[in-house]
Amino acid sequence: MSAASPSQPLHPAMRAYFPAEVLEQLRTIGEVADAHQCTLYLIGGSVRDMLLPGREFDWDLDMMSADPQLLDVARDLHERWGGSLQQFEQYGTAKLRLDEVELDFARARTEVYTAPGANPVVAFASVKKDLVRRDFTINAMAICLNTERFGELFDPFEGLEDIYNRRLRALHSQKFLEDPVRSWRAVRFSVVLDFELIHATAVWVHQAMQSGHFDGFVNARIVRELRKILVKPDPIPYFKGLAELEVWRCLGNMQFWGPEFLHFCQAVPRWRMFWNPELAPSVYLLGILVFLQRPEAEALIPLLEMSKQETQAWEAWLNFDPRDLVQAERPAEIHGLLSALPPLCRWLVSALYTHTSLQPILHDYAQRLQHVKLEMNGKDLLQWMPPGPQIKQVLAQLLQAKLNGELPTREAELALAQQLASAIR
Repeated sequence: MSAASPSQPLHPAMRAYFPAEVLEQLRTIGEVADAHQCTLYLIGGSVRDMLLPGREFDWDLDMMSADPQLLDVARDLHERWGGSLQQFEQYGTAKLRLDEVELDFARARTEVYTAPGANPVVAFASVKKDLVRRDFTINAMAICLNTERFGELFDPFEGLEDIYNRRLRALHSQKFLEDPVRSWRAVRFSVVLDFELIHATAVWVHQAMQSGHFDGFVNARIVRELRKILVKPDPIPYFKGLAELEVWRCLGNMQFWGPEFLHFCQAVPRWRMFWNPELAPSVYLLGILVFLQRPEAEALIPLLEMSKQETQAWEAWLNFDPRDLVQAERPAEIHGLLSALPPLCRWLVSALYTHTSLQPILHDYAQRLQHVKLEMNGKDLLQWMPPGPQIKQVLAQLLQAKLNGELPTREAELALAQQLASAIR
């Protein structure tokens, strides 16, 4: 089936994908565009996802037109619906934020890259020329919103056919030399959509990475792509794709990807039951830093916009010495060493040392030691000693004895507590 015909009605697909109120808004937008003699298209992920079964609706909608009246359309809609309008006339863009929907308007443009990874030089252009600057054919489709053509698909590069055949195809060979972020997107889209990255596109990604232009090349957009991968329930398929195409070179030394890193990634979910599952993306992130060479990790950290929790865990890891655990002779010592680490760092350490002699120690802490609690509390101590910092000291000594198996009952705890209190007095 050729998807290059000038129009294909998509009304049923639109009704199935868009909430009814949003579909009515799109019709109104088309009517306003008619009034301003502006040919207006819906573009981007909404068009792609509408044509894919089971994709969740995205409330951020992108509109595009080659006509300069586009900003008049945005202003008219703002007057009708209210909301918050931002305009950037020199760039031909506007953003209208409503209660639920965010509408982005942009003039069609071309891009020229003067060097690999450089910011492009842009100029206003036709709709087709705008679509050709997109990364993949499945992202280079547009739906007309004007009343007489509402729902028509403009698909000059056969993106619809690629969707039917479940394949990911770039528009030309220079795409990945122009912008390395597209290499990350190639891997992410191929895995999340379960699409085949066609051979030619895979070769183009590989060639761009092997060019050396993007070794250690990290920017905010690449970090966003990395973060999108880390939150996946299982990021390993994405990691493997990044390794096969050498896209990891953007972060640093490719040698960090290997059996040890794979074992770490496979170990992370094994410890999920013991820690807060929401920490998993941060565990993978810190694991990447661990397997990079230290100078590369230190250069990358400022670009990652790490949370306070991630920063504290990383600093704790840098000061962690596994030999301390090996030399620990009693459970209380192990408890003290691991409890001093932030929870995120404990999960990181557990995953890193799963395939070592430390695994039984770490598992015993996660399953048992971290849950050991005294049956008595500070109020019980007040019958033998006055309030003060000594209360905390005695409780710490009692917990150590409990961890070492010396206090099997509450009565044993109270007896030792009385002895310790008497010694302090």
